[in-house]
Amino acid sequence: MRARKLVLVRHGHAQQAAGTCIGWTDLPLSRWGSERVTALLAAWHGAPDELHTSDLLRAGGSAAIFASRWGLVPRADRRLREMHFGSWEGRAWDAIEADWGARFPGHKPDWIHERNPEGESFADVLIRVAGWKAEVLDPGVTDRVVVVGHAGSLRALLCLLTGTPAERAFDFTVELARATVLETTAAGWAITADQVNQVRL
Repeated sequence: MRARKLVLVRHGHAQQAAGTCIGWTDLPLSRWGSERVTALLAAWHGAPDELHTSDLLRAGGSAAIFASRWGLVPRADRRLREMHFGSWEGRAWDAIEADWGARFPGHKPDWIHERNPEGESFADVLIRVAGWKAEVLDPGVTDRVVVVGHAGSLRALLCLLTGTPAERAFDFTVELARATVLETTAAGWAITADQVNQVRL
């Protein structure tokens, strides 16, 4: 069996993002975010065959840092976006929790399927990420792929790749400017390095 490798990277810190709900709110990388992504790249060995990214600025800006070194053109896709938080977008998380109480994420009885007001549910994110996976990843044309995404979209992809139930999506830690490495095995995709700042392709 031909071995394949996939590296999932969460974007760097975005400008004015601290304590704020920024699902589809399109903020660029902060200076600190750029520095963290650059530091990750400095400890990276080897280049992928393909580089894919969410089309939001904070992910695209992170992917551009990788692309400049690898000589690749990032393939942007809106299906890799973060969850759309609807009317919560751009608001402080503390204010959202105060307003919504028991309907705040983490307190919802069915957080997987219940949509945020005017936004998405995690089930919606799973569906669109599954579409990207089926079109781009499943054909297995390339051996080394890097994806720059968001906490929500990368957790969805990890669930799909590893067969993890959606209820356990938060078992996966997805930190800013950190990488999770997966490789193919006889049983499918498996995580071989989690939340690392040094990658070998």
